[in-house]
Order: sequence, then C-alpha cells, then structure tokens
Amino acid sequence: LLYNVTYIIKEPTSRTFVSWHQDLTYWGFDGSDQVSAWLALSPANSHSGCMQMIPGSHLEGTRDQETSDDPDNVLLQSQTITNVDVSLAVSCELEPGQASLHHGWTVHCSRPNLSEDRRIGLNAQYIRPSMRQTKSEKFEPNIGGNKQRVGDGGNHTEPLKNFQIHRHRNRPSRCTDWAGASMPRFILKA
Repeated sequence: LLYNVTYIIKEPTSRTFVSWHQDLTYWGFDGSDQVSAWLALSPANSHSGCMQMIPGSHLEGTRDQETSDDPDNVLLQSQTITNVDVSLAVSCELEPGQASLHHGWTVHCSRPNLSEDRRIGLNAQYIRPSMRQTKSEKFEPNIGGNKQRVGDGGNHTEPLKNFQIHRHRNRPSRCTDWAGASMPRFILKA
C-alpha cells in the first residue's frame, strides 16, 4: 500500500540537511514491513547532498534518537542518532531516473546542497496493508480517490482509478496526531 509520496527539494547552496535517523522510529506503525523508494529527478551526488546510508543497519532494529530544534534540520523534531560510525556510510549517488530503496530501520542522512542547482527527488513509502497506525485511529490514506483503511484486514487489491495523490484537508492536525508534533519546517514542495 502506498503510504505517502512527497517531492523532496533541496534548494541550491542551501544549509538545510537531514540528520542521521531511522524513519520507522517516529511513524507509529505496529510493524516494520515497509520500504521507501527515492527517485532522483535531478542529479543527487555528494555535492548536491545525496542520501548517505549505513549498510546493514536495518538489521539492528531501533536506535535511540535525540530531538532538538535545529532550524537547518528538515526533520520534524530534528531527531538525530548521535553514535553513528560515519566511516561505514555509503553515498547513494543517483542520476535522474535512477532510484534507491531503503527499509525504515536503515540509518540514513543527507548533507546540504552545495551545488548551484536544485536537488529534486520523489520519495514514495510503501507499507503492508495489514499494518496499523498506533498514534491515531484516523489513519486513512487517500490515494487516487480511494480511501484505504490501513489494518482493517480488508482486500485492498482494487486498482486505483487514477494515480493522483489527493491532499489531506486536515494535514496539520493529522501531522500532530501521527508524529506527535506540529507541521514540519520542510523544504519539501508537492
């Protein structure tokens, strides 16, 4: 089931970054059957702030993350894993049209975009339809006009009528319900 899809845009010569973190730590699901697909729409390299990952870290489970209020960190609560061995990091350099996949327990980050061009990616997150949201009972992804209730045990094989992602009218309140915080200070544009 498509859980979320977002354009991730880093403006040229921006100071913004994403600290070392694990996605599933704060999404509030009752399971970990999840994968994120990151599709490069512009060059993503070390100079433009491509994603860096720690190979095999998804096998280690949850890591402690500290929260702060760093205005340059685009994460909702500036959550950060502080004890990362960066010598193990691998840069995920991608050309437009290439994609990377990573699990929600994968420890990853991205540095500032020091290039003169935008770094643009499309991030799609998929989950098993049986997964339940533990932070909110209101969780109903609305994909292509078809409401999909996660974790209701129903058959979710009906094809989508179209592939447009509809905006949620109550996104700020849902963000609070799901993530336990106010709307993010993202450099994300949809």
